[in-house]
Amino acid sequence: RKRSKKQAWPGELPERITNRILMLPIEIPVDLMNHGQQKQVVLAAYDSKSNELLATPIQAIGAELDRETNRLTLTPGQAATIGLMLGAGVTVCSGAVIFAGTSIGAGTVIGDQAFVRENVTIGEDCGVGRGVCIENQVDIGARCSIQSNSYITRLSTLEDDVFIAPCVTTTNDNFMGRTEARHGLLRGATIRRAARIGGGVVILPGIEIGEEAFVAAGALVTKDIPAGKLVAGLPARVWRDVPEEELLRNQ
Repeated sequence: RKRSKKQAWPGELPERITNRILMLPIEIPVDLMNHGQQKQVVLAAYDSKSNELLATPIQAIGAELDRETNRLTLTPGQAATIGLMLGAGVTVCSGAVIFAGTSIGAGTVIGDQAFVRENVTIGEDCGVGRGVCIENQVDIGARCSIQSNSYITRLSTLEDDVFIAPCVTTTNDNFMGRTEARHGLLRGATIRRAARIGGGVVILPGIEIGEEAFVAAGALVTKDIPAGKLVAGLPARVWRDVPEEELLRNQ
């Protein structure tokens, strides 16, 4: 179903909109099921402003999917989970593994032998390099570049236009698997808009890297990084402001 500005979804749908992609699982309400009879329902994601088709389901769990028309055949009260959503023009290279429950925005490229877990959202026009691992429950914005062999841990957020150089490591568990209390304290990295992370950087759990910040290659990030600052070292410390000519607004 298309969703316009003036018309909301009928019924109560447990929807989540991230980077304009409709994430599922989703239950089709009974009032859409033609008064108790079996009915076909189209499930897809549309741009809320232009109504442009962003993504269509290519795998369904718990319902019969016609792959040519992207129609699911459901009975009243039946729930359907869309396994994977790929936007228009997505490229998945050889040997890549993408789990069910992930959504990838239009124009994004997933490189050879990359590994993308479930419940991941990747925005439009991103590049995910060879051998990158993206764990579950990660949100990645539009136009991000994640280069070869980097590791994006669970519960991380990368906003739009983030650059991750090769072999970057993010972490989320200060207890490294010990104690039950750790489960409520897991936190990945939060990397704000247009921040740039150099090769081989290690980011400790729960760190926030500010908008347009620059982390030099090989740094160990143990504290939050302010917006617009260049940091380097073991541990990383602020050296200076990012030059004005390098800011995204000046490109």
